[in-house]
Amino acid sequence: MKPPRVYLDTTIVSALAKDEFPGKELDAMRRLLRWHEQDLVPLVTSDIMEQELAKIPEHYRAKHDELYNLLLKVPSLVPLTRMSLMGTPAEP
Repeated sequence: MKPPRVYLDTTIVSALAKDEFPGKELDAMRRLLRWHEQDLVPLVTSDIMEQELAKIPEHYRAKHDELYNLLLKVPSLVPLTRMSLMGTPAEP
């Protein structure tokens, strides 16, 4: 059985960049990243994250960009759209 994929949202990058993770949550995030490096847990994100991070004022964005670049190793799901969830065709 394949392990479930873990979706990384823009809020994860922002919380890491701003040091807003409480201790237990930060430990859990580190554990997920280690498991991903060991090919135990697949991490995914979307193309939307890059667009959302680009909206952060430039003087606040350096740490966000640094973290995002580290996550480029994480595969991206199909682009999300407003019309449908996870880029799947919208139902009529």
